[in-house]
Formats: sequence, C-alpha cells, structure tokens
Amino acid sequence: MRYAKLIPLCCFALTAFSVNAAAAPKFYVGLDVGGSRGKAEYFHDSQPLFAEVRDSDSSEGLRLRLGFQASRYFAMEVGYADLGDFEYTPGAGTCPPLFQGECDFTTHSTASGLLTNAVFMLPLNERFRVKGRVGWINLQLKARETGPDATVTDRGTDSEGGLFYGLGVELHATERLDVELGWTQFEQLAFGVRLSPNDVSFNQGKVTLASIGVAYRF
Repeated sequence: MRYAKLIPLCCFALTAFSVNAAAAPKFYVGLDVGGSRGKAEYFHDSQPLFAEVRDSDSSEGLRLRLGFQASRYFAMEVGYADLGDFEYTPGAGTCPPLFQGECDFTTHSTASGLLTNAVFMLPLNERFRVKGRVGWINLQLKARETGPDATVTDRGTDSEGGLFYGLGVELHATERLDVELGWTQFEQLAFGVRLSPNDVSFNQGKVTLASIGVAYRF
C-alpha cells in the first residue's frame, strides 16, 4: 500500500521522543493508514435509471488527527482524511436504457475532507483500551470518466458534510506513544456529481477504512 511504509518510520521516530517522559500529556497527534473500500452508485435526477446499479472498489486511505484527552474516558479530535482513489465500471446488463446496450466507461473518484469527532474510551487495563468515535466530516468528491462512452466533460466535484463512526483497540505502549487498530465507516452522502452523457450522476456511497495508527503525546 502507498502509505504502509509510514508506520514503521513513525513508530521509530515517536518512540525516540518518548524516552524518560513525564506524566502522560493531554495533547496528541496521530496518523492512521490502511485499506479503504467504497460502494458507489449511479443515478438520474428525474428517473431511477441507475437505481440498482452499484459497484465497489478498494484503495488505500489515511487519517491525520490532532487530539485533546479531557479525561480517562473522553477526548476530542480534529483532522483530515484521504479515503483513497476508486475506479468503478458498470458491468454487462447494468447500463441505463439511454445507452442502448453496453456502456463502456470507467468512473475514477477521490474522496477526502476535514473532520472533527468525539472519542469515548473504555480502559481494559493499564495498557489496553477500547475506543469509539462519532464525528462529522466535510467530504469532497472528485469524479471523472474515461472510455469510449465518456467525453472530456465527464468530470465533476461536489462536497457535503456527513456523519462517521468507528471502533478501535489501543495499546498504550509508553507514556507518549499509543498504537491503535481501528475501523471507521463514513456514511453515504447525497452527492450528485453530474457525469455526461445523458445527465447521469455519480454517488460515492459509503466508505469504510480499516487502519493501524500511531499517536504521539506532547
């Protein structure tokens, strides 16, 4: 994966800073990297031409976060997420009537945005705790089409805010270094990126991110 090499480098650098640390600080900065999966759909503004046309694709994603731990059980975070690059190709029998048969095109999309969330923590012991996240992301979608049935105008952008939530297990490795395995789902937003021809619109749909992350406290 394109971000996988960042994890060991971050672990090495952050561990070096954690030597002889005092009491655990309340502020922290974190980086999560992993695999993302999107479930997209195509639709028409005036009639359900693509109501049952859905596709999915996998990519790599990352999340940067800056947090403040207010107590043993609660924290707040702000950050940025890049959910990856996706490609979707309608298969045989999934084209709308306006295409009169096969539709030979591929939709390329990216999804990213600024986010904020609350973190709820349940300590299991001195080293491990379960974490839950609920938050809001202002997600920006960029989409374009390529292929014989696409034109140079088959591209668009849209942005909208929506909810996301996640679960994770965190290891408190040192006073300054935490390691987390997590899963996050970004809920489907009402995107309407217009893709020509035939006024077809594209919706990125739900995106999930399975990740491993490190956080440094300062």
